[in-house]
Amino acid sequence: MKVQDLSKRAMRFKGGNLDIPDVSDSGVFLQFVEIDNWIRVMIQVDEDTTSDDLRKAIPMALMWRDRLLEWQGPWMDGGDNPFLEKLSERQKSGESYKDLANRINQQATMWVHGHVVYNKELEAVKHSFKTMFDFYMWKSESNPFSLDHARHLLRAVRLKDDEIDELLRTAVDNVQSGKPAFEAEYPVSRDKLISALRLWRGGRKHKVLAKKRGGEN
Repeated sequence: MKVQDLSKRAMRFKGGNLDIPDVSDSGVFLQFVEIDNWIRVMIQVDEDTTSDDLRKAIPMALMWRDRLLEWQGPWMDGGDNPFLEKLSERQKSGESYKDLANRINQQATMWVHGHVVYNKELEAVKHSFKTMFDFYMWKSESNPFSLDHARHLLRAVRLKDDEIDELLRTAVDNVQSGKPAFEAEYPVSRDKLISALRLWRGGRKHKVLAKKRGGEN
């Protein structure tokens, strides 16, 4: 990880936005730090900074956050942004909402199966573990984080956490019983994907991307 405090890019950004102060009325400083070629707004917490000082600084920090989003665009090297933008592009290019939703469901199903396989592998060998070191040295053929990947995928298309937890528990039980993980067109339906992409397209990050590309919102 490469960290640059007030790099040339950060200085250029800050210099072009001098209409916003970088010190709050409560005396909290904001710093602009470049980490792996990406500028972030950081709140400086000094030894005498209080929680009340920080609360009063948040509106100013959010102003800088919004201005920075307009300047450099949203983060597209990970997280939900590139995934949602790619879904949006594919739908606009002619792929149906139903087909895209089915692809997401197929991927979620794959992750659930991976989780079940991993647990079977672990169950078969864990009796040989004498220490936690033995466990850490053990290499599974499956991804131990499969269920987390499924959870993040479904969260990205705006399913709620409690709903995700329940449906994944049911999916795991189904697979262990030899049944399909999910019913047809579930857990992401065409209508749910339409809703998720409508929220994305109506949000600031997608609009900034469209503006930078010279496209329409």
